[in-house]
Amino acid sequence: MRIAFGEPLYLKDAGKCPVCLKFLTGAAPTTNNREEPVWSPKVGDYSICMYCSTILRFEFNSQYKEADREDLLELQKNQPETFELLSKMVVAAQQMVAERRRKQKGKHRSH
Repeated sequence: MRIAFGEPLYLKDAGKCPVCLKFLTGAAPTTNNREEPVWSPKVGDYSICMYCSTILRFEFNSQYKEADREDLLELQKNQPETFELLSKMVVAAQQMVAERRRKQKGKHRSH
């Protein structure tokens, strides 16, 4: 399954991933919602760090927290389709992270 993303949004002062501590500067919805022309993440929305593939929740003051077991169990119970999509997105993020690391190792070996 290919995951479609809407137009990315630059997030000024979005904070850092609480796991890898990389600055998170952007987000994108998983679909283009034509009924909501100006999309922005809302408190409680899920995201994935594209540096370390951690599942995050958007919090107050444009900060993120690592989604815990209870968060994910609640999502799976109440929004199974969203949970399934998020699971597929994590796999895609893990593949991107692994590919980025392979490329970085290749650069170091060639020097």
